[in-house]
Amino acid sequence: MSSRPGGARAVRARLLTYPPFLWCWVIEDPGGQTREHSWRNHWSAFGTLDAALRAGRTRLDELARS
Repeated sequence: MSSRPGGARAVRARLLTYPPFLWCWVIEDPGGQTREHSWRNHWSAFGTLDAALRAGRTRLDELARS
């Protein structure tokens, strides 16, 4: 998990079930509520945990700048 200063939001990676076993990222607020999800909101999944976390951190940075 990756957090922003002050705990504003966090990025988590989740394994999508069943083959081909892809990963997605999820951005959560401090209360644990999902605010954005790579699969549900963008139809994006990733082949590795690291790739999902990198993409999630990039999206979190984009949101922090807006």
